[in-house]
Amino acid sequence: MPETQGCPNAPEEGALSQRARARRQAILEAASDLFLEKGFGETTLAEVVARSGGSLATLYSLFGSKRGLFEAILRDFADGVLEPLCVEGVSEDPERGLRAAGRRYLEAVLEPKAVAWWRTFCAEAHNVPELSDLFLGEGGAPVQAALAGYLGRLQRAGRVAIPDPVLAAGQFLDLLRGPLHRRALACGAVEVSAEEIECQVAAAVRVFLHGYAVEPKGAGSLPSANESQRRNP
Repeated sequence: MPETQGCPNAPEEGALSQRARARRQAILEAASDLFLEKGFGETTLAEVVARSGGSLATLYSLFGSKRGLFEAILRDFADGVLEPLCVEGVSEDPERGLRAAGRRYLEAVLEPKAVAWWRTFCAEAHNVPELSDLFLGEGGAPVQAALAGYLGRLQRAGRVAIPDPVLAAGQFLDLLRGPLHRRALACGAVEVSAEEIECQVAAAVRVFLHGYAVEPKGAGSLPSANESQRRNP
């Protein structure tokens, strides 16, 4: 059975027994370690089973395929980022809320295992193009969607001027990762102080809110050069 195909439909985690959930977790942990050690392309499902215990039949019944296994790992990774992001509980004051959400997000993506996954994705995406869709879809889209929901609430409340919350959410996440995340990707997990995180988050929020600030009532757009010349001959 090809490792990338397998059974088409894997069961939802909520439908599993306690024993099956424990087996699922053991397989996920073994696969995660192997993918990070050897890469997606070089890891075989037989190696995953050898490290986690159980059987190939169990693995296929739980995940459907090697791709399904990788998707499950990415979903867990995204959940780990979403939990600290916690946008449902942040303040409706834009600056306070974005700083709180941004701090939690940046702390999450700078965790050593999160950095390792980003580095693995960057190294593997060229050789295994399907990983791009998997990583951005299963790993990134839920986080962006959650933040977009929060930005949409701010927009409807008139606190910001954001015509496209999904686009704006992606822009904010890019600003948040910034140089600290680039340094981690280049050098591996590095020690980052709380002060560095706070400084980068504050800068990201400041730039973001400046770009999406609500225009004061009565304020129009700046006059064009031709208009200025007509007014001041």
